Amino acid sequence: MGGIIIILGILIPTLLFADLNKVYIRLMILCTVWLGGIGFIDDYLKIRAKRNAKAKGADYKKSDSDGLAGKFKIVGQVMLGIIVGATLYFNPNVVVKREVQSSGFDKTIVGKMKNLHFDTLMVDGKQRVFVDAKQVITTIPFVKNHEFNYAKLLPKSLEDYAYVLYILIVIFIVTAVSNGANITDGLDGLATGVSAIIAVCLGIFAYVSGNIRFAEYLNIMYIPNLAELSIFIAALF
Repeated sequence: MGGIIIILGILIPTLLFADLNKVYIRLMILCTVWLGGIGFIDDYLKIRAKRNAKAKGADYKKSDSDGLAGKFKIVGQVMLGIIVGATLYFNPNVVVKREVQSSGFDKTIVGKMKNLHFDTLMVDGKQRVFVDAKQVITTIPFVKNHEFNYAKLLPKSLEDYAYVLYILIVIFIVTAVSNGANITDGLDGLATGVSAIIAVCLGIFAYVSGNIRFAEYLNIMYIPNLAELSIFIAALF
């Protein structure tokens, strides 16, 4: 019952206040419902085992085998990781905006190049040109420019398939964080306390990365529409 209350406490404010047209919000809703569903099935099977033991007049002894088998949990997490990773890579609305720094830039000429989208944005009263970059990159501390390109882990001949590596990394993150939360939940209140602290940090990062001024000042990637995630994260907190 506690799990259902937590999930509703996240979903209801998100549905009321967040922009549901944003891909990031849709992904987070999917992840919440998906992993919540796995947890629900696991708990339901445990309750059913307890009821069956009671119906037989036997003493119930809690066992890990009563719930959802570990391999099915992993399969569910891996499937979700594939969906999240593929969406982040292939969805056209998931991009990082890069400023065009060339002084001789001519948008009418370069704009004819295929697979590139250019925007002219007003920032502090100045017109600046940005291009949508579709790269498998992430912000990592202690790395030059605070970014790491996963394609660099592959030989030059395989860089076009960097999305496969990217999706595998997303799968690892989803399964690791999900199972890490389960391990932490062994002590009452510990998982929620740690999750609240993590949520605050992620909420700040999401907001500043989705704001062009803050992203530029902090030298991190500017990702349009990412700030909308701060609403979901606030509900999680």
